Amino acid sequence: DSFWIKVDDGTFERFNGLETSAWSWVKLETFALKAGEHTLTIGLREDGAKLDKISISSDPFRPEGMGEPAVNLGESR
Repeated sequence: DSFWIKVDDGTFERFNGLETSAWSWVKLETFALKAGEHTLTIGLREDGAKLDKISISSDPFRPEGMGEPAVNLGESR
């Protein structure tokens, strides 16, 4: 599956071939952010493409297992 991702007013970057055969965290990118609010925009490139969870963290390590329960904090269109 493929996705377009941008942070704040940056340009969209394409992330392609994110298929996994089982549950897996995939590190997409590292962004240098300053303290404050930011906007993450994700565009789906293919019909039916889905993301199960997104983790944004200053911790250099991935979440363990499936991580905390998912919560929708923004709008989806």
